[in-house]
Amino acid sequence: MKWLNFFLTQKLRLDLAASFLVFVNFGLLIITASDKIMLYITTLSGKTINTYLLIPLMFIGLGSSAWIFGYFLDRFLNYLQVSNTVNNSRNPQILQILENQKEIKKQLNEILYGETYNER
Repeated sequence: MKWLNFFLTQKLRLDLAASFLVFVNFGLLIITASDKIMLYITTLSGKTINTYLLIPLMFIGLGSSAWIFGYFLDRFLNYLQVSNTVNNSRNPQILQILENQKEIKKQLNEILYGETYNER
C-alpha cells in the first residue's frame, strides 16, 4: 500500500498544477484564435482592431467569465460543500467515525437523561 500512497500523492500534485495550466491553455487558445476573431469583428463592425489590443481584452473577458462562473458555483450552488458531502458519503473511514459518534451520543444521552437517543 506504500506504493499506492506515493502514487496518489504524485497525482494530487499533478492535479494541483494542472489547475493552473488552464490559464496557459487559455492564453494559447486566445493567441491562436485572435486572427479569426479579429476577422469576425472586422466583418461585423467594419473596423480593424489591433491584435495587441484584442489579446488583453480577450484575457480580461474570458478570465472574468471564468471567475463569475466560479463565483456562481461557490455562492449559489455551494459546490465545495456538496462535493465534500458526496465524497464523505463514499468514504468508509468517515462513515465509521460518524457511526461511532452516533453511538457515543446515544450512550451519553442514556447516562445523562436516562432516555434512548433520538437523532435530532
